[in-house]
Amino acid sequence: MGGIASVRNEMIDYIINSKLGGLKDTDITVSGVIGDLSDIPESDLVSLFGNILDNAAEAVEKADEKRIELRFSMHGENRIFVCKNTCPESLYDRAGILETTKKDKESHGIGHIIVEETVNRLGGMVDYSMENGIFEVRMILPRGTGGK
Repeated sequence: MGGIASVRNEMIDYIINSKLGGLKDTDITVSGVIGDLSDIPESDLVSLFGNILDNAAEAVEKADEKRIELRFSMHGENRIFVCKNTCPESLYDRAGILETTKKDKESHGIGHIIVEETVNRLGGMVDYSMENGIFEVRMILPRGTGGK
């Protein structure tokens, strides 16, 4: 397959390449294999990976150093996805709550809510962190809970 990445899942490969393929001057690293995701509806995959990668792409566009790292792995029955990207500003408010950096906060900032709701419905977990200018999303999706 042409493009940036292949994690041996056609849908995820398409999402990664369509969301990140047009980024200029960005170091993109993809490692691992996600495996079988047939138990998760494609609409959920698009919601999860589309939102996470849209946010990563938007953040690196504003950064001096443009870097995105995607890691896929399995641990027992859990599928683990980690997305790290450079981010020029904190995404947390004073209370430590994740928030959008866009001025129109009423119309933006719901992507992470969609991700959290979808992951919870699938029986998984998602965690966000930021340290030294690197924003990280860590998502764990157990096998067999996708509702298909």
